[in-house]
Amino acid sequence: MTTEELREQARVLQVMLEDPGLTQEGAVRLANLKWWELDGLRDRAALVQLRQPKLVMLFDLFHRGTEKLLGRSVWTHEFARPDLLLEDHRTARQEAEKGTE
Repeated sequence: MTTEELREQARVLQVMLEDPGLTQEGAVRLANLKWWELDGLRDRAALVQLRQPKLVMLFDLFHRGTEKLLGRSVWTHEFARPDLLLEDHRTARQEAEKGTE
């Protein structure tokens, strides 16, 4: 497979991963593909998962990735409110951008 074909496959996966209407069967299929191992998605896997209501990756990897993304420990119960975790990420990113100005 060429680099361009891999990039296109990653783009298609991205669209599927962000589909809020993803079925449980579709989520299982995506998880079995181990999409998070693709170069273009590896560093953003936790962020992608936070935006997807269905679990589409191994929870352990999601948990560790979220902690890395936020730069702090994340309690398991916090995953019940991904909107708050996403807000933490946005706030941290904005603060980092202000620091580089």
